[in-house]
Amino acid sequence: KNPRDDRFTLLLVPEGRYELTHQPGSFAEVEEQALTMTRSLGDFYAHEYGVTAAPEVRTIPLAQVRLSHPALLLASDGVWDIWDYDEVAAQLVPATGLGSLDAMRERAARFCEATRATGFKYFGERADNLTGVLVNLSEVCGR
Repeated sequence: KNPRDDRFTLLLVPEGRYELTHQPGSFAEVEEQALTMTRSLGDFYAHEYGVTAAPEVRTIPLAQVRLSHPALLLASDGVWDIWDYDEVAAQLVPATGLGSLDAMRERAARFCEATRATGFKYFGERADNLTGVLVNLSEVCGR
């Protein structure tokens, strides 16, 4: 369900009653599910089938970032289900630079609306929610 044909892990969670690991003695009734993820926060019953909340972490010293307009974008799968990395960059980080905070806000608002509309067009009510943060790293990277 994304433009890159990413590989995923298919996890089948059988129907059943599961004890909540964070609340011993408490149980949840779970319908059979098919999940296509390997990480999830708060999905405690899926954790016993291999889903983890532990993130995959990479560290890149900002001094090594060699971009004319360095930016950091964190986004949920509601964004990545629809857009490729280059499409997101073209819409949010133009070749002319990030510009003022107001310009960044305007681009982000247009992008969010386009993402919401495109998600609804392709997936209807099943479209994932979208969340994102765009950070201008120019000053931090010495640009």
